[in-house]
Amino acid sequence: MKVERKIHISELKLGMTVNRTEKDGLHFPFFDKELTDTRSVNVLKNSGVSYIYILEEQEVEEDKEGELSGRLSQLMSVPLETSDYFLIDSSPAVDDIIQARTIFENIRGKARLLLDTVKKNGRVDSHSAEEITGELVEVSTHKPGIFTAMTHLKNQDDYTYSHSLNVAVISLALGKRLGKSSDELKTICLCGLLHDVGMTRISEQIITKPGKLTEDEYSEIKKHPEYGYKILNNGVLPPETATVALQHHEKSDGSGYPFGLHERQISNITKIISIADVYDAITSKKAYNHERTPSEALKILFSWSGKHFNETLVKFFINTIGIYPVGTLVMLDSGELGIILEPNKKDLTRPKVLVVTDEKRDKLDKSHIFDLARYDLKTMKPIKTIISSLNPKQHGINSEHELDRFAGQFKNTVREAF
Repeated sequence: MKVERKIHISELKLGMTVNRTEKDGLHFPFFDKELTDTRSVNVLKNSGVSYIYILEEQEVEEDKEGELSGRLSQLMSVPLETSDYFLIDSSPAVDDIIQARTIFENIRGKARLLLDTVKKNGRVDSHSAEEITGELVEVSTHKPGIFTAMTHLKNQDDYTYSHSLNVAVISLALGKRLGKSSDELKTICLCGLLHDVGMTRISEQIITKPGKLTEDEYSEIKKHPEYGYKILNNGVLPPETATVALQHHEKSDGSGYPFGLHERQISNITKIISIADVYDAITSKKAYNHERTPSEALKILFSWSGKHFNETLVKFFINTIGIYPVGTLVMLDSGELGIILEPNKKDLTRPKVLVVTDEKRDKLDKSHIFDLARYDLKTMKPIKTIISSLNPKQHGINSEHELDRFAGQFKNTVREAF
């Protein structure tokens, strides 16, 4: 019987059958692919993958691999119809991504003005806040493709302003996935937008400090939930906004702050906002740390599920964002680099990618879309497979630029055709 064995990438040899690969603790299904030529072996060895899981004929042994890796790998490889998880109902096209960026920047300007006003006079303009959340809910309802694209946009400038809007958008997406009503979605979105409003009372020097905070500085940072509660508990805004501001750093196991609450004591909306808050923080560039890739962030969230976060909500979140979020740079087993363009509703591991380099990783003059759900009719194996996710900066790839370039390329092709 064939069983799986973990080996270091240096041990990889011609003729081995690869079941999955591992990089930075993340597992990537390889679908029992036999390495029939030296080129395939070299591509894997040069991909940055740390370990390979091969299939061998031998007696079944007890699986001694880590529980986290096994569970995450299972989540990544189970088809949608047989899993307990669901994907968002729409996938963004290139035009949707471009339109989403325009809408996002417009709303971001309003969010910045809102928070600047709070910083200036200590009060939230409830009308402006509700106008912003109303626009977001409207887009999510009537332009789902554009809204889906918005959940993957990042603006690394002015983190304080962008973070609040990002959390509102991501929380709203998770709320929709959970089947919340329109009124509930507006409240969730508003709570996400205002969850960090207490940070407006923290010194800018502390917020933007590039090095490690002193104990006194960190103690001051930890006061922002209570500052936020005082700002929002005004009888005008929904009471949930003040509760979320106060609780969003609490953790299921009681290790959070300011009160060390346990899961049963934390509001349901706070549980949603907390996941979105941490995901955006991990994937954003801040003064005191570097951003992680979306895949790295999902691994971290998954490892904290049941400890810091509600486990079921984390699973729903992973399927809302997607195991390979739009904009993620990945390496294919062909050696090509591609950017995730659309998730696959039926198989989380087989998205559509925008291929931007050739096998030697030289940038293509014209990028093209490849559907990883395509199979070789002779072997009934996938034609191409993702080996690992990559940090775009380390490979000189700007995802937004490549998507814009492809959109322009596509429009030119349409004009030439007519």
